[in-house]
Amino acid sequence: ERLTVPVTLVGAPAPAKQITPHRIITVAFIVEYLNVKQDEKTELAPSDRTNISAHLLNLIMFSDQSLGATLHNLRQALPEGCQPIIAKWARNLLDLKKKGIAGLMDLFLSVEKLIIDESQNFVTRRSLVGRLLRRLFLQFDKLSFSEVSSVEVQLSEYVSAGTTALKSILQEDKESTNETDASCMEISSDNESTTMFDSSLPNSLFGHSLDDSSCFSEDFSAATNTGSMSRKQADLFIARQSNLIQKAEGQALSPIMLKKEIDGILKSNPEISEAYFLSYLNNLRVGEVSLAVDDLHKASYHVISASSNQTDEEISQSFRYAVLNLGSLHARFGHESETKAAIREAVTIGQKERDHACLQHCLSWIIRETKDGDNIALNQRSISRCEELNLPYLASLGILNLASRTEQLADKPEYLLDLLTRSSLLNCKYNLVELQGDSFLTRGQVWATWGRSFINQTLQQILLSINFNRDGIPFQGESAVIALCNMALNLENEGFRDLVDSILAICQSHHQNSTSPLSKVWKITRQKILFSRFLCGGDWAKADITLGTLSALQSELEICLLRAELSFRLGDMDATRHLVAKIINESEQKKSALKDMNQILVKALILMSEVQVVSQQTGGALQYLLKAKAVCEKHRLELLHCIVCLHIANNHLVLGLSKKALLLVRRCLVFLLAHGSLRDRSRGLLLSAKCRIASSADLGNVERRSDLLEGATQVGHARDGFLRLQDWDRVKDCLYLQARIYHSLGLTLERNMAAREYKKYDELYPSTAPILQLVLL
Repeated sequence: ERLTVPVTLVGAPAPAKQITPHRIITVAFIVEYLNVKQDEKTELAPSDRTNISAHLLNLIMFSDQSLGATLHNLRQALPEGCQPIIAKWARNLLDLKKKGIAGLMDLFLSVEKLIIDESQNFVTRRSLVGRLLRRLFLQFDKLSFSEVSSVEVQLSEYVSAGTTALKSILQEDKESTNETDASCMEISSDNESTTMFDSSLPNSLFGHSLDDSSCFSEDFSAATNTGSMSRKQADLFIARQSNLIQKAEGQALSPIMLKKEIDGILKSNPEISEAYFLSYLNNLRVGEVSLAVDDLHKASYHVISASSNQTDEEISQSFRYAVLNLGSLHARFGHESETKAAIREAVTIGQKERDHACLQHCLSWIIRETKDGDNIALNQRSISRCEELNLPYLASLGILNLASRTEQLADKPEYLLDLLTRSSLLNCKYNLVELQGDSFLTRGQVWATWGRSFINQTLQQILLSINFNRDGIPFQGESAVIALCNMALNLENEGFRDLVDSILAICQSHHQNSTSPLSKVWKITRQKILFSRFLCGGDWAKADITLGTLSALQSELEICLLRAELSFRLGDMDATRHLVAKIINESEQKKSALKDMNQILVKALILMSEVQVVSQQTGGALQYLLKAKAVCEKHRLELLHCIVCLHIANNHLVLGLSKKALLLVRRCLVFLLAHGSLRDRSRGLLLSAKCRIASSADLGNVERRSDLLEGATQVGHARDGFLRLQDWDRVKDCLYLQARIYHSLGLTLERNMAAREYKKYDELYPSTAPILQLVLL
């Protein structure tokens, strides 16, 4: 049985042609501006005419605003050269309120003259402005006297609400022109017919900063609508806000203001299903699950019951895609059972109606939600089927999802690169702008997993430099935020803290909503950076507080690894062993679905080996390092493999096998210096210097002296790197080692300089770590 709309939801027809106070002042703007253009004594710059015309377009298309909000936009948009025009318009508005119905009659008499005598004006009947003037004039002409009186009362209240702002504009104009005559606030009745509308009106949405906006606070507190909104205005508003939420959330209205605007739209146009969907997107921003589900149900219901001439096929199609939307909603909030139930229902309806496109969307969600087993073959079949059904967006998205499984396809690097090329070709061929940024991110992730961090940085910079703007809206979506956060992490690893703080400030300014998913991305990055800084500075209390904040945003295993690292730096070896053992057990049982699970496992094994070294069980550390080495080789984690080899070399050095350690370090150092971070490069140089010094014991005096000098140079380079990272314990270790080297060489001046620097840093940053890091990598 066909669904019907309940009587309570029907309401009255939308008053699309109602005369409102906002539209009356819009008419006044048009008349005043045309009079200014016709005046030969008044010349407007082309840029001023462009700004005024753009603001006029906004007044016509967008929803009604209070007078305070309109004046606020006016002051933001027009330059100082247009202030006399603004003041004249303000006088005329006050006079229009004072004259009442006679003023309204004079205004529409001026409109009639503009429409009739087209040759003497700058407006044509077929233009947007001409159509608006004709429509409002005809509507006003049809009003009865009582209806005109009602319109006049509404206009009087509308202008009265903005009287303070109007008088403020007049006062500023009086001061700027040195007028002392108080009668400039009034216009004589003899000159009203000729000078009534002889000024210009505001220009909104583009503009300068407002230095004295306090006088508008009484009216601009929320820029709320004062009148009804037509269907076209509502459609434009909904389309614009939906686009902003998805591409530039920081420029969209705040969740509270947007909720008020949506309520106003639904009051005037209760049949608009898109308004409920916009409310659904708004609730997703703030994490309101129950309200989002309700809005999605209402949007789907109004789509299904919007028209009485829908076929059964169209109704069924609306049902199955409504169920898919519900499944995607539950997937966003991590509701696994509800997501699977919704997808199963969508699959059942799609199979019944033989809707292959819907089934492919269901299959994509199934692949996304599958956490156990190898679904690579299923993903490949899904991509092939999408290409057969001519679903390029879904095919490109599936290719990127498959390419992101870098560690599972580590033995097929050529296949991964081919996948990324196919995705880029589809994005360019079908102009899939949203996926082009994701393609760069996935490509960078692949190279970062393979240990080429600088290639990853280059791809992030290319992504940020590409202009993805559409409709004049700068793209600030998920890919842009992730790229900025990746750049911040890379710069932090290189020691550029000021640049990192600047990038995080940009992310915060673009995404200020604390409950937004994109806000969560930069917050996680900031907490990771703070945790790293506190560890380097030895501020264990702040590091623990930061870790507590981060635990609400990150996965359990990642937090477990960070807490194990903090426990190790505090000297709590039992807690470190317990946390690392938990990570190893999780990986062996394959309980976690994290894509970087293998990287977390390798780091945990490295940490366990360091625990063994500090506990003077160096031989026991090798079994963990060899296991980590095997994981790296299996999944092509080349940078981690290089670091594991350095740890093995350090163990050899501790065990007295200095020459073997030196050979292993030299084999890894080239790759490390080319692709490692500043910390990894500094640790590699320090280990190379220690191995070189230890292996020179059996050499002659000349060769030994040469090796010691070269070792001191490498220690100096490592010290500079740790100094830029502000890792003070490591800086002091390097200075101590340099002083010992210079002492053995008899270089008293260099030894004293290194010792003096050591004492200075030790007084400024006393060591708080209970473990000796000089025996570690």
